[in-house]
Amino acid sequence: MPILIPMKRKAIIFSIAAATALVFASGAWALRFTDESYATPVGTVGSAYSFAFGGAGGCGPALPYQYSVISGSLPPGLALASTGLVSGTPTQAGSWSFWVDLSDQNPPSADWCRPSDAQREFTITINGVGGGGPGPLPAPTPSLSITTASLPTASVGSPYSLTLAASGGSGTKSWALGGGSLPAGLSLASNGVLSGTPTTPGTVSFTVDVSAGGAASQRQFSLEVVPALEIGAPVNQVAEVAVPLSIELSASGGSGPYRWELTQGSLPTHVGFIGDQGNGSTATIKGVPADAGDFPVTFSVTDVKGRSTLHTITLRVADELRLAAVNMPRLGHLARLYRANGLAQGGFGTRTWSVVRGKLPTGLQLDAKTGVISGRPLRRGNYAFYLVVKDQLGASRSMKISIAIRR
Repeated sequence: MPILIPMKRKAIIFSIAAATALVFASGAWALRFTDESYATPVGTVGSAYSFAFGGAGGCGPALPYQYSVISGSLPPGLALASTGLVSGTPTQAGSWSFWVDLSDQNPPSADWCRPSDAQREFTITINGVGGGGPGPLPAPTPSLSITTASLPTASVGSPYSLTLAASGGSGTKSWALGGGSLPAGLSLASNGVLSGTPTTPGTVSFTVDVSAGGAASQRQFSLEVVPALEIGAPVNQVAEVAVPLSIELSASGGSGPYRWELTQGSLPTHVGFIGDQGNGSTATIKGVPADAGDFPVTFSVTDVKGRSTLHTITLRVADELRLAAVNMPRLGHLARLYRANGLAQGGFGTRTWSVVRGKLPTGLQLDAKTGVISGRPLRRGNYAFYLVVKDQLGASRSMKISIAIRR
């Protein structure tokens, strides 16, 4: 008669099974051969032989491991079962080396298992009848492993080339991308050369495989691609004789610290270049120009990896602002039309005019755009004031004006 299990107890059993699966999944270590697997016993021709390889980590021992010979051969008369048991009766004396692949159950019978593999080389020695040895054993081939520890930083737009290295194994090594993806613009050749010109900044992780003589090894790398090295600065800059000047240049991208250099052209007298401020991310053109004219100058910035970029600025220095009074009658008459104007030379851009420290005779006005003083005086007297002109860069000049108004 079937045994009925209440629903609540079923739920408890299911929960325990699920928790057990999670423990197996989360507690799994890297798949490997046990230490006992390396102590293969010596056999004798004509005598039964039995030895079992053991595994640890991965999805086991919850799920059974699988074993197979992938290179070399066992002594004649012996065979390897998928369970890891080497058995049979040796028929020939000697030493035989072979590679064994240890893998998780594949396909797995549990959905929490992610199958993996491990390979190692083993040697079994068979003595002749009566205990005669096979002679000296050949030196074992060192296991294959990737020796490149990390990858240097790459930069967008700069050529990149690196040859990956591995030790051990036998024969020609063959390289391939094992998982993930390389940064855009790079590729991995079968000879282990990682090269190209990166096109997109960011950090990318990927796995590289190397194989040789039936053995294989794998390693994960992260490669950072930094933005291209750039200089932030204006292409054209206006300045004026006798007016303080300051232009900031900034470096970005690449790998700091940075180093600046003026590579071509010259700056106006009394203007200098200050580079390598802080970690070199900023530099400054600063001073009070004494010469008018155009000054094209080219700067370079170099990052710690030796990458460089250039930037050219054309500095246009206007002549010094000057003010002269012309057509400025010193005498005016009541109710009669009066007109005068100031004249400015040099400077840069639009000029504006004003009166400070004093005032115009009553009835006269100043046009702030043209500097023309005009109108009909309404009151007699002597008037003194300063006429000021200012340009677009903030330079200003003034002149004292005196006007007498009579009948």
